Amino acid sequence: MSPSPTRRPTFWLSFKRPGERTTVETALQPDDPGTATLGEITRTAYRIACGPWLLAFDLAWATHISETFSLNPIPRAPAWLVGCTSADGLLVPVVDLLLLIDPQAQNGMADVAISRREKSRLLLGSHSAGENEEALGLLFNGLPQQISFTPQALPADMPLPAPLKAVALGLAQAADGLAALDLDTRSLIDLCMGQLDAADALFVHP
Repeated sequence: MSPSPTRRPTFWLSFKRPGERTTVETALQPDDPGTATLGEITRTAYRIACGPWLLAFDLAWATHISETFSLNPIPRAPAWLVGCTSADGLLVPVVDLLLLIDPQAQNGMADVAISRREKSRLLLGSHSAGENEEALGLLFNGLPQQISFTPQALPADMPLPAPLKAVALGLAQAADGLAALDLDTRSLIDLCMGQLDAADALFVHP
């Protein structure tokens, strides 16, 4: 999937990866790689729950998971863009992942969305973008799991919301038998930017 030439709001800043090793501030639930066939496992990721779906984010992209963080509101932002957080002194946009990929998930249930966010953890990720690195924060619920997985093709008839299907590379089949959606994070950022452009909102520093 090739990235689209969409604009970046003023708060969409880049930050340098703090180190080669991902830092985690919450308990991880590893799978059991010993049950997998040697040679089948080719990648590692964090697996998180998002509504009824399991999503996998490659460890080459994921940089940090925390259950303690602060959010600064963004004026006129769509519901899924819940604010900015600070990373190495720079502002990083934070997305309510469930509302982004399935806008109808919390339709008419604002109080439920607020309660869910109060119990959320934050996953920060970034990838190389020229000389800098673009960053994105994702809210999710539950415990993250560090998995090794075998990439598999996404079934053509798998029922998924259109935004989620647009960013899914395939399935991440882990050794514990659970399959998550392997997400293309570049396409995820482009999805965010495309929806911001469509909303035609004004975004400024808080």
